[in-house]
Amino acid sequence: MNKKSKTKVKLQQRKHTDTDSAVGSSSEKVNGSVSDSTKAQDHKQREMERTERETIVLWKSPFRTIRYFFLEASVLLYMLGQR
Repeated sequence: MNKKSKTKVKLQQRKHTDTDSAVGSSSEKVNGSVSDSTKAQDHKQREMERTERETIVLWKSPFRTIRYFFLEASVLLYMLGQR
């Protein structure tokens, strides 16, 4: 499995997790409380994102890293300009 297909699988899993949590969260929440299953899904989602962030490094994928740098820098400059 190449890198692009792995990324697509990760994105599909993330979208699937997001839609599941969005559907299930409204029936599981009572007066703003969060159930254990929602906490577990949130923890799993954060763990997946953390491992994905660790794989994005300059020496493995320089163009993607530089692209994300400029995107983040532009958002930060925009927010600074708004203040």
